Amino acid sequence: MGESEIFIMKEIICILDKSGSMAACKEDAIGGFTSFIDKMKEKHPDANITVVWFDDTYEIEYEGPVLKYEPPLTWPTCGMTALLDVIGKTFNHVNPRFSKEKPEKVVMAILTDGFENASKEFNTTIINDLITEHKNKYGWEVIFLAADQDAWDTARFLGIDRNQTFSYSSSDTIKGFDIYTQAVMESLS
Repeated sequence: MGESEIFIMKEIICILDKSGSMAACKEDAIGGFTSFIDKMKEKHPDANITVVWFDDTYEIEYEGPVLKYEPPLTWPTCGMTALLDVIGKTFNHVNPRFSKEKPEKVVMAILTDGFENASKEFNTTIINDLITEHKNKYGWEVIFLAADQDAWDTARFLGIDRNQTFSYSSSDTIKGFDIYTQAVMESLS
């Protein structure tokens, strides 16, 4: 092991939709995500977490130990849904750090309530290749949770396994976050 390599046991990457359509369920999203963070702190206190917000923009909200993360008090909403761009940009963002830190287990959990409608930099072929490579070569788990749609219809084109793909109703976003939490917990086990 080189001097610059650090081994992290678990890394959770949360990709969270903040597009305009999330406005109707943002209070439930705040509560659901806060509950998710509380459970991660309790069950996986040694994990790192990267929280990414997206609409037609991309923002790293937090990177670091889950124990130091304080969930947002508001759920910002605006813009369109650039799902492909956020996935591609997230891979580009974390890969240099992961090449030094060497996480043993990586779970990327994507939550969206809308269909792709705004990506400009990435397409489904590139995202499928990235997800497939990271699953096969590095053992990543990629979870996809989508509201008010057939999540599998989207996820299958992205290289996400059917058993890691979930649908929920935006009228029950709390239930959606319960599914999100359970899927991440099982993937980290």
